[in-house]
Amino acid sequence: MKLRAQDVDDGLRGWIRSEIEKASARGYDLGKFFFTVSAGTIAAITGLAKLGSTTQVGAVFIASLGILFVSILIALNMVMPRSFVVGEDTDLEVAYGEQIRSTSRAVWIWFAVWLIGTLLGGFSVFL
Repeated sequence: MKLRAQDVDDGLRGWIRSEIEKASARGYDLGKFFFTVSAGTIAAITGLAKLGSTTQVGAVFIASLGILFVSILIALNMVMPRSFVVGEDTDLEVAYGEQIRSTSRAVWIWFAVWLIGTLLGGFSVFL
């Protein structure tokens, strides 16, 4: 079977179109996972603090929980439904690149917020 340029072009267009359609599902799945990680981290830090000998709750501990709550909000934002319309005049390469950049940006923001909250929580519990 010999592929013509049009066949390759049509196949590539179909693949990019399906990738764009699946992009929102990737963000949704990552958001669910990040929500679970953030909530589990809050539970772990709170549990470790409860096991500690002190009964006082410090400002660093409260700040840690607040920052981890922000990471939960970021994860919830990722699972919010979004619609993407791919029409005849849509540049598929630009739309696909924007989907990838948007998801990547949300992942890095969530990770930074989660890491700061976790480090603060660990600092407040163990020191």
